[in-house]
Amino acid sequence: MHTQEYPGSGLSTNDVQDGAALLRKFITELEESVESIEAIGDLYGSRTLADLLYLQSAIVNRSYIDHYPGESSVMTIVGSLPSAKTWQSFIKVENQ
Repeated sequence: MHTQEYPGSGLSTNDVQDGAALLRKFITELEESVESIEAIGDLYGSRTLADLLYLQSAIVNRSYIDHYPGESSVMTIVGSLPSAKTWQSFIKVENQ
């Protein structure tokens, strides 16, 4: 199968398609786990909500986010999802 680079990203079209599929799965799991996305901000704060948005980008780009446990509860939320191990692979836990 021939693949080409996705313009400006350094990713092949297959990588982008795979990242998009992973992102759809993540969003579905996240939405099914909470009453609303707004509730995440209410319960865990804006830093956790921001980290979840950054995590979406990391999933698509096959990178990671830095997680500071004292500042965000992103690992608590991600750890409760059915594909937790997959999502945790996009999170680098930092020591404070």
